[in-house]
Amino acid sequence: MQSSQRRNIGIYPEIKHSTHFEQLGLKMEELVVNTFHENGYRGFEAPVYIQSFEVSNLKELRTLTDLKLLQLYESDVTLRPADQIARNTNLTYAKMLTPEGLKEVSKYANAVGPDKSLIIPRNNDNTLGEPTSFVADAHNAGLQVHPYTFRAENDFLPKEFKSDDSDSSRNARGNLKGEIEAFIAAGIDGLFTDNPDVPVILRGKCSNN
Repeated sequence: MQSSQRRNIGIYPEIKHSTHFEQLGLKMEELVVNTFHENGYRGFEAPVYIQSFEVSNLKELRTLTDLKLLQLYESDVTLRPADQIARNTNLTYAKMLTPEGLKEVSKYANAVGPDKSLIIPRNNDNTLGEPTSFVADAHNAGLQVHPYTFRAENDFLPKEFKSDDSDSSRNARGNLKGEIEAFIAAGIDGLFTDNPDVPVILRGKCSNN
């Protein structure tokens, strides 16, 4: 766990397409856990989250390790996780984001990772709208909330945080700090970003990291 920087390094891997690889005979959950354990990452306090858009593999991981787990959510909540499609269940992400659904998720996961629009949706003019109850509902279920993905380019930012709204400046950098501050105010506990320098600066100024 010690790096050349002489500090613990956190790791946040995603197990992708778990059901697909299991069907190919390439099941990976136990291999992932063993790799972590063999390298000193053990227990709830280890700086690790394992994330997945599927459900059954996270439930299996909970039986194999005490490392922290995160349930990812698709932005289109009408979809079903791939493993639920394979098992022919009717479980959708929409059902998983209700207060009752989040309580079920908390039985196997420590955190949830929604598309950020599930926390603060965009208005028709691409400005930020009012926060939903997602964060409060997740916290009431004992889950942390780590939305994705925050990017600094104008193309990804709400209108009020763009440095320029013209087509020619889509890749120019806007006010990512302002957007992240709005989500911190909404109560998030962490986030995924392509620009980690911005939340690192904010980390020392806010109670949430």
